[in-house]
Amino acid sequence: MAKKKKRAAAAAAAAAAAAPAPASAPSLSKALPAEVIVRAQALLDGGDPAAARELLVAHADTVQDSPDALELLALCELDLLNETAAAQCLRRAIALNPARLSPAAFMSLAQLSEGPEALRLYERGISGLQDEADVLAPDADHDPIIAEELASIRRKMALALCAMTEIYMTDCW
Repeated sequence: MAKKKKRAAAAAAAAAAAAPAPASAPSLSKALPAEVIVRAQALLDGGDPAAARELLVAHADTVQDSPDALELLALCELDLLNETAAAQCLRRAIALNPARLSPAAFMSLAQLSEGPEALRLYERGISGLQDEADVLAPDADHDPIIAEELASIRRKMALALCAMTEIYMTDCW
């Protein structure tokens, strides 16, 4: 389900990039944050995290106030192995609006954190995944695509619980 949304966003971004812009259309430097996010996501999905990062950094004034853009910038930074920058982006996004972030944002930051902080972040990510699973569960018996998505969410939850167990065994006590 999420893959279809990403593919649709990437296709829309590619179509928008290929189409000639009308004279009244805003240039990229004045693009709305949603347009920037779609274009950056398409670049990241296309395997170019550096270009996606550059696009987002070029709009730093609007990116700094957008949890979605900060989450995407963090993914770019992770792909570029800039863990400290990724953690900073995720922390800022959480401070701005934690309810707007995906469970993956909390999971990613948990992986970059230690001890009790990591545990709290994993718990928040698992809670978000459980919410997603609860929405999908009623239809999983009737639709194999939804069933596969539900299984994927449950695998992510299991991995997070294993990571939490490891933290309990090593970091906290």
